[in-house]
Amino acid sequence: MDIRKSLAITLSLVAAMATAQQTTWREHAAASFAGGTGTAEDPYLIETPEQLAKVAADSYGEAATLASSMANYDVYEAYDGVYFRLEADIDLAAHTWVSICGWSNAHQVGEGVFFDEYRFMGVFDGNGKSISNMNCLNGLFGQTGLFGEIRNVTIKSGTVTTEDMTTTAGAIVGTNRGLIEDCKNFANVSAMYAYPGGIVGTNVRGEDGSLSAVIRRCVNFGTVSSKEGFANGMYSAGICGSSSSVVEQCANYGTVTAVQGAGGVVGCVDLGTVKNCYNRGKVTASSEQVGGVIIAIPGRFGQVEIHSCYNTGLVSSPNGESSLINLVSQMGGGKTVVSNMYNDSVACPGLPLIKDMSMTAFLEIDDATVLDMTSAEMKTQAFAETLNAAGETDAWTVDEAVNEGYPTFTWLVDYLKETGLAVDETVADALDGLTVYAVDGGLVIDGVDDAAVAVYDMAGTLVARGGKAVVEGMRFDRGIYVVSVNSGKVARNVKVAL
Repeated sequence: MDIRKSLAITLSLVAAMATAQQTTWREHAAASFAGGTGTAEDPYLIETPEQLAKVAADSYGEAATLASSMANYDVYEAYDGVYFRLEADIDLAAHTWVSICGWSNAHQVGEGVFFDEYRFMGVFDGNGKSISNMNCLNGLFGQTGLFGEIRNVTIKSGTVTTEDMTTTAGAIVGTNRGLIEDCKNFANVSAMYAYPGGIVGTNVRGEDGSLSAVIRRCVNFGTVSSKEGFANGMYSAGICGSSSSVVEQCANYGTVTAVQGAGGVVGCVDLGTVKNCYNRGKVTASSEQVGGVIIAIPGRFGQVEIHSCYNTGLVSSPNGESSLINLVSQMGGGKTVVSNMYNDSVACPGLPLIKDMSMTAFLEIDDATVLDMTSAEMKTQAFAETLNAAGETDAWTVDEAVNEGYPTFTWLVDYLKETGLAVDETVADALDGLTVYAVDGGLVIDGVDDAAVAVYDMAGTLVARGGKAVVEGMRFDRGIYVVSVNSGKVARNVKVAL
């Protein structure tokens, strides 16, 4: 074959593949599901990416009903009382994912600008299946409504991010008002402005003030970060960026970074409870406010209670003002109650319980609270029983074969054994030697032998995706790019100028 003709065909195929990758899954939605009628007894069955895309596509159209109008935006509720179940592992590598429900773009009506907000009101059962290569702006779901439920979902790989101030990022859901239960995340999550979380971005109380939003039995293994260069890049956290409701029995193993405000479990807490949780990931902020468990408790909506949590991750910031809970201000007139909070003084020495108590009259620290323990003291069944008693649960246990012998949850032990993700170093060190740099219009990715790579421009548009070798063989226009490298256990974002 003529070399020039062969080259032309090759370039055409590459261009076609690039075009395909830049389309969204909503454009490739299936016409029907694999089966089911959408009831609890007979849920809609999802076996392919196209069928999952149908859930997303219809959530902005025929499945949505106008629920209310407020100021300059309308609220739609989608799939009220409808049930779904994954029947197979899903790979979303071919196209960019658009969240199930969420926010539409602003649109002009007369002289005003209006927004549409869509909330998922159904029940989605991940059925223990995984979703891989999910690259999107907000999460698998953008928003859940008051009665929305998401269970048993594992995000195996991907990149979740935001590009403006109007949306939040979480691998499972950006904004939660319902129930998120038994979910796991390995994707990288980041936000342009604030509140990225490994599982949920913001966990929102009910409109009547009730603690209706619940995150329960969830684990994050992915990297969570706030981007530099916009606002103050604040409040990244392993499980949830901000909460005004309930977070319980959750664990973080992923690295958490931010410009201002990095937390092991939750970022900002304004109401409700955080209990029976632990952090084993590295937590770092480049300026200030770092918390091994929680960054800040403004308490703007009322009383906050924090019970039965521990940290073994390295918690640090350049100014050295790190703590287990960074700031308690209690602005809502309630109080903050803290009890049974623990830190491994060997793994992270010198970590105080609370750095700043701006309104101490509203802070109550239970006498049973003990901050520093040695690693040996924490790796005992006696410590697990102390956590159980304080957290009013029987979920804590110690198994020497997992979690380096530290207490974990009875429901998590088998998963950690099966996956081999037993220790925080297994996750945190997977890409510790990673460096990405530009050479002659291309990228060099050092420090990892095999990884999935996605390249985004500064607008958040996917430019390229593939294995390490494939992306290293590509050439790019001049500009600044964000390169997401996913080892399968942890992901990192690196900004590169070409």
